[in-house]
Amino acid sequence: MIAASGLGASVALTARAAPVTTSPAGDATEPIRIEYRAEVGCPKADEFNRQVFRRTTSARLATGGDLARTFIVSIERRGTGLAGNLVIRQADGTSESREVVGPDCKEVATVLALATALAIDPQASLAPEPEADAVSEPEPAPLAPPPSQRAPADKTASSQPGGDEPVPAAWIIGLGPALEAAIAPRLAFGGGLELAFRPKGRGPVSSAGVEAIYLRTPEHEGAGASSTFQFVYAKPSVCSVALGWQAGSGIAPCIGAELGAVTGSGSDVPHTSTRTRVWSAVDIGLRLFQTLGTSWFFAAEGTVVLPITRYKFVFLNPDTPVYSVPAAAAAASVRFGVRL
Repeated sequence: MIAASGLGASVALTARAAPVTTSPAGDATEPIRIEYRAEVGCPKADEFNRQVFRRTTSARLATGGDLARTFIVSIERRGTGLAGNLVIRQADGTSESREVVGPDCKEVATVLALATALAIDPQASLAPEPEADAVSEPEPAPLAPPPSQRAPADKTASSQPGGDEPVPAAWIIGLGPALEAAIAPRLAFGGGLELAFRPKGRGPVSSAGVEAIYLRTPEHEGAGASSTFQFVYAKPSVCSVALGWQAGSGIAPCIGAELGAVTGSGSDVPHTSTRTRVWSAVDIGLRLFQTLGTSWFFAAEGTVVLPITRYKFVFLNPDTPVYSVPAAAAAASVRFGVRL
């Protein structure tokens, strides 16, 4: 395996070079075909071809009757960067590939052009020859994309001039603080661990997953006694289509459920005791999502909580009211995480 880098982009070459073939007429140049597709704003197909042929004179574009290798080049958005792929399909049907990742489309295209030239001619120039010395090549006619590649129409439909491309599909895991108000006499705070899936594109669901949450209140004093409460629950949730303003950013309405247990403990009373009961609620809120580079992300959520199990917490012997859970409460959480 050979790793190379240049111009801010990196490329991993993971296949052996194929031997150069010649045309049936004994021409010293190898006939090749280039199929090229890229994001809006990237170099065009003719510019990419010029970069290849300015590095080597050992190849020419194939005509209809030539038996030739095909170089399939694609560049698409991946998170906040770009990913380029070069597939070299041999005349016998076998193939090999190279991958390039970088922040700038022009740089990724340049590295792919260099990789193409080196695959044709190991002695190819690392820097392109001046334009005046370049081999004049006709612009290839548009080629239909192979079935394994996405159609340009789909890419155009999902790309906006402002860079509002969808985040690729991914499993994510996040961890961070959480708090919930009005479900107990004091503010309950703690943290949560989330596992979720974010589909690709702008469909009706922007994310779906589940969180494990633990919350605890400080000690509450009242009627000559003290009490504490803790909540442990799972929170499955789903978020609808997100309103995005740039690549990897968005805000979406979400709905979820809290399913778990609440434990109350009383102290400074004649009979100290701890009781655990079922806890359930419905959550409705808004979630902000922001990518941080190609893998990390930040998320924040504000939620209205509608308790289903509305308890009246009391001390017994004698009966002393402590707190009654209201019809609505509030919650907030912050998550830092990574795309898996």
